[in-house]
This record gives sequence, C-alpha cells and structure tokens, in this order.
Amino acid sequence: MLGSFILLYCILTLFGTFLIWRDVENTGCDPSNAVENNDTCSQSAPDVFGAMLGVAFAAQGITQAGNFVGIFTASRVACYAALQAINRKVGSPEKEIYEDEPKDEEDSWEESDIESAVSTKKLLAILPEYDIDSSSAEGLRPHNVRGAITFKDIGFHYPTRPTENILDSFNLEIEAGKTVALVGASGGGKSTTVALLERFYDPQSGSVSLDGIDIRDINVHYLRNLIGYVGQEPTLFATTIAGNIKYGRPDAAQEEIEAAARLANAHDFISSFPDGYNTQCGDKGAQLSGGQVSPEITALAL
Repeated sequence: MLGSFILLYCILTLFGTFLIWRDVENTGCDPSNAVENNDTCSQSAPDVFGAMLGVAFAAQGITQAGNFVGIFTASRVACYAALQAINRKVGSPEKEIYEDEPKDEEDSWEESDIESAVSTKKLLAILPEYDIDSSSAEGLRPHNVRGAITFKDIGFHYPTRPTENILDSFNLEIEAGKTVALVGASGGGKSTTVALLERFYDPQSGSVSLDGIDIRDINVHYLRNLIGYVGQEPTLFATTIAGNIKYGRPDAAQEEIEAAARLANAHDFISSFPDGYNTQCGDKGAQLSGGQVSPEITALAL
C-alpha cells in the first residue's frame, strides 16, 4: 500500500506539471504569480501540492478503514454462535454451529457439500435441544412453598457428552428447613444436582420435585426466583457494590440492600470502604480482593 501511495505521488506530480506546462504554452501565463500585471495560470504548484496532501490524508483513512473491516469481520465470527443461540425457538433440535453455514433456506447446501464443509470448518458451539423457556408465562406458581426437595431415580448426562452419565438412578430427599451439604470428588455431580434443581437442564430420566410438584410443571422464572444461587467462581460487574447487589432485585431500596449484605456477613467490610456501598468494584471485581468478592456475590444472590 505504501508503494501504491508513492506511485500516486509520482502520477500527481507528473500530471500537475503537465497541466501547468500546457497553460504556459497555450496562454503564456505566469505560473509563479511573481510578476505584477501578468496573467496567472489556472494551475499552480500549490494546487499540485494540495492534491498530494489530499491523497496522503485519504490514504490514512483507507488504511484505518481496512483495520475496521478486519475487526468487524472478527466480531461477526465471535457473535455468530451467540446470535444463533439467542434466535432459537422453543422446540428447536440439537444443532452444531460451524464457522460458515447457509445463511437462509435459499442458500441450502447438498448433503455431500455439508459433510465436506463440516470436516474442514471449526466447530464453534453445540446447542442442545431447546426445551426450557425461562421467558414463558406458562406453569404453576405455588404460593405456600415449604422447600421439600426430592430427586427420584435421576439419570442425566450433559448434551455435549451423551456417552458419559453424570447421575445414574440418583435419589435424594431434602426435608423442608434442613441444611444439606453434598460432598464428593470433582466431577461427582454436585454442581449438576444444583443445575437440575435450577432447571438449567432436565434429566433424561426420573424427576425433581418441589413440595411434591414436578419442577417441570412449575413456571421456570417463578422457580428460579425462589432460589438464591452463588456460583463457585463469583464474578462482579464493573459498577458499584450496591449496583451489583441490585442485580438480584433492581427495585431494591438502600435499606434492603444493606439488609441483604448483613445476612451475607458483608456489611462490615463494605462499610469500611471510604465510599461504602458506592465503591466501584472494577471489571470482574478487580478492585476487590478474592476474600471480599465471595461474600459480596452472596449478598447479591440474597
């Protein structure tokens, strides 16, 4: 590209010189505009120089635009799998997302073409069957929830690993008001049990019930509102401590925020900051230590 710009400078200089020479030859004009009462030429050296500057600035814009095109293309690739997941409808079957796919039904491929493309394209994501709709208004909303939980004959494997059972004929009964700890080696199914209770997944066999009601019959949004979930790797948003806690309930008043922090044993260390609940957490809680992040997330969940 630099070579092409230098070539353009040469062309502009030669062409501009030709225009000035032609004016001088045809009209006898003064190209320097140095002699009074002489007719000046319609073309001059400043015009040629100005054109060269125009090309230089335009060239800078072209190179920057080229960078933006590359970034935009990379962004489209990064967002493709996410948009495919967002635009799915309830009842959609399992789908594998590769780098390039037919854009619509009119761009359909032959089966042999798809097999050839799949063998050479990078797998971006595997989307499981879309059966759980958290935005649906359907389902039961029991008012008097005691909290008795029953896992009965649960069989489960993750959609992306169908040959590896995580739970096999799993049974567990938790009485209302009891505190229960699931203890075991990594990969034993502890997080999976909680994921099934939250209905992040449905078991392939068996049932999970709340107070005797199969949670698949309960409205998903209502069910998840009954549960305070703290992930094992807590992450904060780049806003204030109060703002992070309010993600659990956006309309919460300051008194309710502080009450939640007290329940999570976080109020004292939050109050020790100069800005208190208005302290900025930074991206992913970078401005707080790991020991402070965990209780803060607990307060958020409550």
